[in-house]
Amino acid sequence: MRFCDRCWQLFDDDALTACPRDGAPLRAAPGAADPLEGLVGGRVDGRFLVTAPLGRGSMGAVFRAVELATGREVALKVMRADLSDALARRFTREIEVTARLAHPHTVATIAFGHDRGRGLLYLALELLEGETLKARLAQRRRLPWEEALRVAVEAAASLGEAHAKGIVHRDVKPANLFLARAPDARDVVKVLDFGVAKLRTEEALTVLTLPGTVLGSARYMAPEQVTGGALDGRTDLYALGVVLFEALTGRVPFDAPTAAEVFELQCVAEVPESEALDAAPGGVADLVHLLLEKDPRDRLRDAAELEARGRALLP
Repeated sequence: MRFCDRCWQLFDDDALTACPRDGAPLRAAPGAADPLEGLVGGRVDGRFLVTAPLGRGSMGAVFRAVELATGREVALKVMRADLSDALARRFTREIEVTARLAHPHTVATIAFGHDRGRGLLYLALELLEGETLKARLAQRRRLPWEEALRVAVEAAASLGEAHAKGIVHRDVKPANLFLARAPDARDVVKVLDFGVAKLRTEEALTVLTLPGTVLGSARYMAPEQVTGGALDGRTDLYALGVVLFEALTGRVPFDAPTAAEVFELQCVAEVPESEALDAAPGGVADLVHLLLEKDPRDRLRDAAELEARGRALLP
């Protein structure tokens, strides 16, 4: 059995040398079977009954599960503990970070641990019903300015708590903003995936991300992130500015065929003109331009200022 570190897929053909999905080199997978297969109907760590698959991602697989002690449904993220040191470090980082956060607009951590019998690391999160902002934009292309601004405001509220605890998300983008359906049928933003978050109090500068994912994130990366400069909460505000621009206009402000070209645009290009942006109230357009300033010192001070300004503009 062969394993791809890039897309996290297993292949039965031992003669394969490159991943047929993304071309990355394959290596021998430790163990003859994938413990993620056949999990449905089984228990993880004796605590969770797995009921249905929800999908696979860069961190492994996600299942719908029931916490046996409470009967509560959860989203259970699992990954093999023996496949990749980089993946295990990233997964552990996500656990460490999310466990410190408790804001209503951050996906809630319920439990985490190591099922040694199955050889799995797991993270149980609140089960959300709805869709990501990425999925919504794929269907509708752009949102009314009130809806787009409300997404930014609620995301800023989540990020404000993280920043106050010294955590910079570093990967704010539509795929990591979930629009959860509340009991009253309105959307509630939940910020996902703190797996590449940077604890500013640490000295290490290693970016724990997977090969092949840089282009998608490049479109939302602040200039200081591109150039290896110091990161703080204003780095996430820049990314949120890109998200807000995209939600209002249907396109990201800076795009190109390669990550290197996108990086250059992030560092030197002016925010493009847009009729859709101009059609929003003037305060909204001003907010977008402030968030997309190249120099962090020219942006808003912090997420709390973004939240306050945004709420003042909402009806």
